[in-house]
Amino acid sequence: MSALFLTRVDHHSYSTLTADRCDVLIVSLGFDGLGSDPEAFGRAAFALRPEDYGAIARVLCEVGLPLAVVQEGGYDLAQIPEAAAHFWAAATACIGAG
Repeated sequence: MSALFLTRVDHHSYSTLTADRCDVLIVSLGFDGLGSDPEAFGRAAFALRPEDYGAIARVLCEVGLPLAVVQEGGYDLAQIPEAAAHFWAAATACIGAG
């Protein structure tokens, strides 16, 4: 995974959200960050793998706020189901643990 991407998600999740005392975290879950996404090529692509979406979900869950997720973006129809499965498996495990 792009270490820079996860570092930014991690930093913004903790510092911004906890400082602002948010009540809910609304996530725009775009799968166009996949390295295989044909629309992301050449445009600041994050080159994420499907399993990276699980790591992203775990970081978001660690913020400790309820999650509302809206799916948008992503054009590699072969990889989106796997990426979504990783995200929801991690998010569901987090919810069950909380």
